[in-house]
Amino acid sequence: DRPSLLWRNGAPIRVRLWWSAAQPIQLDYSTLIQVTDSVTGAELARRDEPPQIVNGSKETSQWQTGLIYLDERVLTPSAAPEG
Repeated sequence: DRPSLLWRNGAPIRVRLWWSAAQPIQLDYSTLIQVTDSVTGAELARRDEPPQIVNGSKETSQWQTGLIYLDERVLTPSAAPEG
């Protein structure tokens, strides 16, 4: 499901995700966050990287079960096409 938001050209978008591990994780995962134009489908911003955890390990293989990990990102989309 894709969330929608209203955005002003040039304004950064702050994304906050909460993660938890239901069981031990064997691999180190990445996450992909994209911002697209809802009319044209053009990609305006993209972050594809390991979680940017502010309260613990960024490597998912090091996460402990039962804890909540806060992942914060800032995306600065390129200007949306006029129209």
